[in-house]
Amino acid sequence: MRQPRRIIINDRCLRGPRTGVGHYVAELLARLPKEAQDLELFAFYSSCLARDKTGTTKPPAVGSSAPARSPTRRPPWWLRRTALKLYNAAFRAAGRLKGCTLYH
Repeated sequence: MRQPRRIIINDRCLRGPRTGVGHYVAELLARLPKEAQDLELFAFYSSCLARDKTGTTKPPAVGSSAPARSPTRRPPWWLRRTALKLYNAAFRAAGRLKGCTLYH
């Protein structure tokens, strides 16, 4: 029997109010495991970075959206850019550590 293909999915878009991309990613996560048993999916944000109030990992529920955030001031551009670079580096490193052959 063949080894399942490992795919890492960037599901960070599920953390806020659902947009078109958020709905698309939620459907991928819900349907791909049922349709293609030879795939092993790894949802990066919800399995590594999402935390509930107790500090434990809590993946977002498929089909639901998070409550809207209150308006706040945006951090400076250089801080947002640095945070994005760190997130992308962590995403790539997690994919390598999990042995993923494809990212989405």
